[in-house]
Amino acid sequence: MGGGAVMSVPHWESHPFIWRPLAGQRHAIDQRDRHGPLGAPMRCLCDVTHPRGAEGEMEWLWPTCLLCWEETCKIVGLRPRR
Repeated sequence: MGGGAVMSVPHWESHPFIWRPLAGQRHAIDQRDRHGPLGAPMRCLCDVTHPRGAEGEMEWLWPTCLLCWEETCKIVGLRPRR
């Protein structure tokens, strides 16, 4: 093993959001909403609330909400790509 510096990547639980497929897009939701029941309101970082729906395997391929993406970049200290 080399003696180079190792970059630490923060664990996902250290952020106040997680990604969920909602209303045809992948949205970043408030971490506290992640275990809500079907139909429960999910507060998105784009300032929109969507009801939680059933999740399958393909919904994760939905496009990412650009407003949520910009907000998550601010939270983690990155500059969003344009």
